[in-house]
Amino acid sequence: MTRTESALKSHLRRYTRCRIQECLYHQSRDHRKFQYARQGIDLVEQLVKEIRGVTSQDNYSFAAKYAHFFIDPTLPILDSYAEWMLARHLGRELQSKDPRRYHRFTEDIETLKRFAGLTCNCADLDAYLWVAGEYWYWKDHREYSINGDLRALFEKLQGNSTAQPLLAALLDIAATAEG
Repeated sequence: MTRTESALKSHLRRYTRCRIQECLYHQSRDHRKFQYARQGIDLVEQLVKEIRGVTSQDNYSFAAKYAHFFIDPTLPILDSYAEWMLARHLGRELQSKDPRRYHRFTEDIETLKRFAGLTCNCADLDAYLWVAGEYWYWKDHREYSINGDLRALFEKLQGNSTAQPLLAALLDIAATAEG
């Protein structure tokens, strides 16, 4: 890559980052009017739409994290591991049919909390769904990249005969599914 190409790429990244920040600022500057109910959830969908206009990508995870950390900490953080674990816990019959991804995700979280009798806060459930999802993925795809800290922990626990039954019970893993 030439210096000119490198400079152009760097400028484009800075421009894209600034454009995303500008979109997010305009979308969130009046965040006081949003409530978790439907408005907060709609805000995440709107952030995704605005970011898509700049990047041509659906950045649900980024939009959900931004909304959670900078607008309303009761909004759940969406990532593929959390979605996968929700689907695993709920099964097809209990999953939301809403075509909007973040709406579907939040409805599935509320369904899981209701059916499992959970009273935990959003951050605790997010942490469980993320770590459990990464663990399940790691068990079947050890050659793929996951969070480095979690990989080290999973590898350490894998050889621990005391930890295995606890992990199995926590994650609802059948004893025969040991990997």
